[in-house]
Amino acid sequence: MSKPKVKKTRAGLSVHLFGTVTDLDPEIINVLPTYQQVMLCYESVRIQLKGEGSKEPPLNTIANIVAEKIKIIWQRASLPILTHKRIVDMILSYHAKYKNIIKPFKSRDTPFLSKKLETFKNSAQKLFDICSCKCSTFQSCKCPKEKKVSEIEWPFIIDQRNDRKMLIGPVDRVITKKLQKKLERQAKNLKPPVKGVDTDMSVCCHQRKIESPQPSTSGIQISTSDDSDADFECPKSLKPKRPKIDKLSSQMRVPLTHTAKVADLTGVSSRVVAKITTAVLEDMNIVSASNTSKVIDKNKVRREIKRNRKQLTEKSFCDNKRIKGLYFDGRKDQTLEYVAGKRIVKPEEHIALVEEPNSQYFGHLSLFPSVKAVDLSNGIIRFLSDLNIDTQELQVIGCNGTNVNTGWKGGAIRYIEVALNKPLQWSICLLHSNELPLRHLLQNLDGHTKGPYSFSGPIGKLLNDCELKSVENFQIIYTELPEIEKNDLSMDQKYLFDICKAIKSGTCCESVAKRNPGKISHSRWLTTANRILRLYISTINPSENFQILVEFIMKVYAPMWFKIKSKPFIQDGARHLWDAIRLSRPFPDHVKVIVYKVFEGNAYFGHPENILIAMMTDERQHIRQLAVKKILKIRKNLIQSESIRIFKIPKLNFSADDYIDLIDWSQTNISEPPLTMSMTEDDLNKLLQTGEKFQLDKFPCHTQAVERMVKIITDASTTVCGQESREVDRLQDPDYTVGSKNAKKRLYHTAFVASSESSKDSEEENIQAKVKTTKKQLRVMALIQ
Repeated sequence: MSKPKVKKTRAGLSVHLFGTVTDLDPEIINVLPTYQQVMLCYESVRIQLKGEGSKEPPLNTIANIVAEKIKIIWQRASLPILTHKRIVDMILSYHAKYKNIIKPFKSRDTPFLSKKLETFKNSAQKLFDICSCKCSTFQSCKCPKEKKVSEIEWPFIIDQRNDRKMLIGPVDRVITKKLQKKLERQAKNLKPPVKGVDTDMSVCCHQRKIESPQPSTSGIQISTSDDSDADFECPKSLKPKRPKIDKLSSQMRVPLTHTAKVADLTGVSSRVVAKITTAVLEDMNIVSASNTSKVIDKNKVRREIKRNRKQLTEKSFCDNKRIKGLYFDGRKDQTLEYVAGKRIVKPEEHIALVEEPNSQYFGHLSLFPSVKAVDLSNGIIRFLSDLNIDTQELQVIGCNGTNVNTGWKGGAIRYIEVALNKPLQWSICLLHSNELPLRHLLQNLDGHTKGPYSFSGPIGKLLNDCELKSVENFQIIYTELPEIEKNDLSMDQKYLFDICKAIKSGTCCESVAKRNPGKISHSRWLTTANRILRLYISTINPSENFQILVEFIMKVYAPMWFKIKSKPFIQDGARHLWDAIRLSRPFPDHVKVIVYKVFEGNAYFGHPENILIAMMTDERQHIRQLAVKKILKIRKNLIQSESIRIFKIPKLNFSADDYIDLIDWSQTNISEPPLTMSMTEDDLNKLLQTGEKFQLDKFPCHTQAVERMVKIITDASTTVCGQESREVDRLQDPDYTVGSKNAKKRLYHTAFVASSESSKDSEEENIQAKVKTTKKQLRVMALIQ
């Protein structure tokens, strides 16, 4: 018995809240559809599929048909869209939300539900946005190329997301003609004629891509991927073939030391290096079809790179049998390990060791699972013992100011001193100490941090997009910026210097306003300071707390940062500490309470040992002589003891007129600086009589070089397994090449040749820029071949 036919009524052809069902005709509709139009189209497709029967069609089938119609409309507008599956999921999700909100049929007339339905109906007027790019402006868009909205389509997509006044128009013939000419120019520039290949055939290869460009239907532009390398790829049948080279008549025995070094430094693969070098030799008539003895093979380059790394490692350890200064720092990160024949990732602490002076890489430790002070000290002592390092001349030890390192009773430095049975000169990073007052001040005035890259306070929430705001009239704030060579600064440091000068002068040029101040990271407060200053020049009436933060950065944080960079040695540490206190005095009492507490807890350069070193290198002769007298007095009153002196931070005098008055000498336990213990009394008396400066090596008062090594080590730990593999390239992977996917993570060997020049922040950025340039050039070469 057949089922009775269901009669269609006008009520059956309408959708609650949205009205009569209407279909989306991609050829007629001239605006991008809204959520309401999508639901009406959904109901129209459902009715068509259901037909005269009573069985409801599958939801997924309906959604797929609606998605295809929506995609055609968006493609007419030349806009990048999401995947088909994602669009279907969005339709089904919104349909389920619609069904849930109209579900209580009997209570539909209640005031609460009526208001809820009205709100839902109003929100359905928004654009059903399936664009793959969700950025607010073209300038801030960092989407991949295939997901990026072209610049001339931005007014249309912004309009559709807001007022919806613009329409999808016919093809813009003027823009299409311009893009055709652009493609032709790129084809000519990127594909020069090759010997042995007909020029007309080469050009014809590109004409197929140019003859029918993608039309633009928004009326203002045409969307094509004209910068893609794939648009200019020739068929294999038309590519020129390189002449085959006969087998080598003799082996290549010439060492390629410099080639291997440059190849490893730039991250280019061994295969590409072999091709380029062989091509150069061919152009110089060193390699020919009759003489192939100098042809360079990829395996030759790979072996040379491996040999070069090994020699650097051996030289590094052979040259460091005696050390004067040892600086260390570490970070806990995910590490690749072999367990039961499988690669697993587990957390591990990596400690980098750097020899000072000259900031030369010394080695690294891997500690698991967590680091305690005793484990850290034992690991360093064991490392020195395994390499037979003579520690008799070790005088200075440096690190950051965390309690695990600097605890007076149970810190790592204390354990190392006890193990070596000698005191060491403490050099605790002043750049870290300079960041702590700003961190505590920001948290007290604005609120605590929220996650590793954000803040919870009203000021901190405005920092994420501060560079997009326009520059307003701002108040001038004076600052004491020292003279410094800007070439020695990284991009973030240059930004801080330039924006401080702009606020000091009262005018901010357009180049500074448009620059990126750097990403927010609670492990790098320099970029946070940059963003606070950038927000200040865009704020008309800053709040009291915001004004205090800006003034502290301008008058204390930034001047001290550049003073430490311009005079980065241990003999200047006490003077830097006193300068920071001096610059903080004009601030209100509630600010000084916060800042002084941080200074007192990190006053490692306020210890008598570091103050005496600063006095012995002072420009004033009577200060130098006073320091020598104090050291002679210490030796005279010295009581022989088997225990090592305890390094405790003294109480500071915040009203001192000079750095020599930072402590009360009569109430403080004074000990001789370890840097002067090797001097005899005759040497000290000679300095006292002549008044000359004490000459010592340039030990830094910060740990930037060590931090750079830590980054290289942690990057290598995600690529290679084991500490030995991170020291020397001993990968068992036969497909390993220096220029492979994670090449720059394998550039760990560059730490071995680190020096004072390589300790600059700008070097790593230059290397990355070279790698990007090289890869772009290699793609062009591949197309030519």
